[in-house]
Amino acid sequence: MFNLKFASLALISASFLVSSVNAQSVQPNPLPKAAAIERTITIFQRRLAEELKLNNDAGEKLKELVAQQAEVVKQQDSVGVSPESFPEIMKNLQSQRIQLMIDLAGLDARRKVLVEAREEITNDTNNEVLKPLLEMIEIEKERLQRAENLHAEGTKPKAEVLSAKRGVLAAEVQLAEAKSRQSSSLTGERINANLLDTSLEHAEKQARLDTTKTLLETLTQSRSFVQETEKNERELLRLQETMTQSNKRIQNTQDEISALEAELDKIQ
Repeated sequence: MFNLKFASLALISASFLVSSVNAQSVQPNPLPKAAAIERTITIFQRRLAEELKLNNDAGEKLKELVAQQAEVVKQQDSVGVSPESFPEIMKNLQSQRIQLMIDLAGLDARRKVLVEAREEITNDTNNEVLKPLLEMIEIEKERLQRAENLHAEGTKPKAEVLSAKRGVLAAEVQLAEAKSRQSSSLTGERINANLLDTSLEHAEKQARLDTTKTLLETLTQSRSFVQETEKNERELLRLQETMTQSNKRIQNTQDEISALEAELDKIQ
């Protein structure tokens, strides 16, 4: 009887021990999960630090680009041409330059013809008025040559040489006066008036061409401002989008870290 009770007690004790062991094996151990959460938090914190650095670098670059853009716009304003109007202004100036060059070529041709016409009137050796004067000059030159030769031989005095020279000079003065009268005739006056108008128009168009060329050179240099402005605008948009996406990733990472820390607090 005693043995039977003892066996029953032993069996109950054994069953209790087995139940205790099974209960301990089923009960989860919080330590491995906490360690995993901590490792995940560390990874997220490292990722957050990297993202913050990238975001900060993008912000600094954005500030530099904004300042650079302001300087480019300032330089562009000094030229007085906006990016929108730049192509049209360049096109108009190039057209004006071509037209002015054509006009100047025409004026050069007109001036050449007028000058030749004036010279033809002035130097017309077949003219009935000038022909006797030209012959007189040749006679006086021959007389001067004979006087110089005889004076060299000692048969003519110096005074006759001087007299012959005065004769040549007098004939040349008469020829010049006759030419002047011809050039001031009705035809000559018209030619001179046309030549004056042509010269004035030529000077005006040349000044306009020089100014047009200067403007084209200035605008060609400012083209780099326009291109740089467009490039900066594209880069600004890219950086703004980059920072927007970066801010979203930063916020998501911070939310993940907060959730993990809350879970870790519950476990610990």
